[in-house]
This record gives sequence, C-alpha cells and structure tokens, in this order.
Amino acid sequence: MVMTSRAQKRVLWQQRLADLEASGMTQAAYCAARGIGYSTLQRWQRRLRSEAATGAAVQADDAPGAGLGLIPIRVRDGTAPKKEPAAAPLDLALIWPNGLRLQLPVTTDAGWLAALLRSLGC
Repeated sequence: MVMTSRAQKRVLWQQRLADLEASGMTQAAYCAARGIGYSTLQRWQRRLRSEAATGAAVQADDAPGAGLGLIPIRVRDGTAPKKEPAAAPLDLALIWPNGLRLQLPVTTDAGWLAALLRSLGC
C-alpha cells in the first residue's frame, strides 16, 4: 500500500493498533500475521501514545526538516513596517521561507490550526 501523506499513515497506524487490541494477539504474532515490522509497530505505538498524552497533532519527527535543528522564527513588535499598508492588527503570523504568510487572531482554535498545518504538510 502506497501512502501519500503523513496524516494518512497516522490514520492507518491508528486503525492497525485498534485492530491489534481487538484481536487479542500479541504484538509479535500480529506483526507476523500481517507482515508488519515489529519495531515499526512499536515506534508508531509510542508516537501515537505520545501525541495523545501531549495533545500534539504534529510531532517533531513529522515536520519538514526534522532533525535539522531549530526552526527560525521572526518576532516583531506588532507594528506594521512603513513600506506595507497598515492592516487590522492580528496577533499571530506564520511566515514560511517561500513567502507564504498566514495571519490569525490569537483566539484561533489550536486544534483547528494543527489540522490545517497537518493538511499543508507542516
């Protein structure tokens, strides 16, 4: 099965782990019966448990450039630069290296934002 996105892989592994629990089989027997690597199953189990415990939808190892270090951010004082027309004040701006800019109020639902970033592959 060819997976096209990390979100699809996450759903697949959530389903597999639910199937494992319902089967009553040991992890090793389940993996052997389905041709799944035992260490892969354990890695996904740890990842999904960690996400559930922290409420994180996107893990650092899923992020583009994972393992490369810190992600650069730019913090401004909230005033618009003189070369840009003044706009309604927004509390949060996400700016990608390619110039894509997303501005949101600070009251934006974190779950919605996480789902959006996941769908964008971030």
